[in-house]
Amino acid sequence: MAGTVNGQTLARLTLKSGREVAHGSLRDGTYRLTMRADKIRNAVARFLDGDGDGTGGGNFVDEFFRLFGDTDGDVDALDKQVFQAAYAKRKRDAGYLWYFDANANGRVWAEDLALFQLGYC
Repeated sequence: MAGTVNGQTLARLTLKSGREVAHGSLRDGTYRLTMRADKIRNAVARFLDGDGDGTGGGNFVDEFFRLFGDTDGDVDALDKQVFQAAYAKRKRDAGYLWYFDANANGRVWAEDLALFQLGYC
């Protein structure tokens, strides 16, 4: 899915299946995302300048990590507060946060808490 916001093109990556995907989210780990310049063009058909050298055709490469419970770069006291506010909430409840529902069963419960605690601090 793609769109434009404030003149910038945004694309959403949707994870459906694969050995590194669980319940529509990446498993904990370190990843590399490569956007192939030869597959992406702007409105005037120029290739992506992903490497920022001023010439179209360079790939954009980003390395990142995913850790369950992380909402801001590390699983810390701030994340714990957010998790606690979502704990015991179901999908239909105000305050339910899908990204703390590790097994995507529609509630943030004990199994999600156990996974959160594994990554805490």
